[in-house]
Amino acid sequence: MSQTYEIIPGTSIGPFRLGMTRVQIEGLRIDPMESSEDQSWHRFPLSRVDAHQPAGEVRVGVTIHYDATGHACRLTAIFGYNPSEAPVFSLFGEVVNGMTDGTVGRLLLSITNDVEYGYGTVSSASAGLTANKWEAIDDEIMCINVVPRRVDPVD
Repeated sequence: MSQTYEIIPGTSIGPFRLGMTRVQIEGLRIDPMESSEDQSWHRFPLSRVDAHQPAGEVRVGVTIHYDATGHACRLTAIFGYNPSEAPVFSLFGEVVNGMTDGTVGRLLLSITNDVEYGYGTVSSASAGLTANKWEAIDDEIMCINVVPRRVDPVD
């Protein structure tokens, strides 16, 4: 059975946490598959199969985006086209691979009331999560972004 990577809105995906430095992420001993030239992001394969895909193909795994200070400011779990392939991601204890945006929305509504649906997305700024489809007409979401929770100031 493949490993499951838990997605915690506004916090983490598996061992990757918002706010981690590049050095801390390198300390996880997971080799990045790809990096941007300016080192603003790294992509980590979490599947042996995906590590051998040709460049330009869907890269299943986690992409870490860094802010100007070198801290992780956005984490993206990418599931790919086949929801039965490893790795498996979970959200609130439910397998995300193959999940619809409606299901993600219902899960988010269990913790917050600011769930918004957009063109191929469902998100909650207060939870710190956005789920996207590759194409708006697709049934399943294909990636989830974990970002810092936005807290609106009290009037």
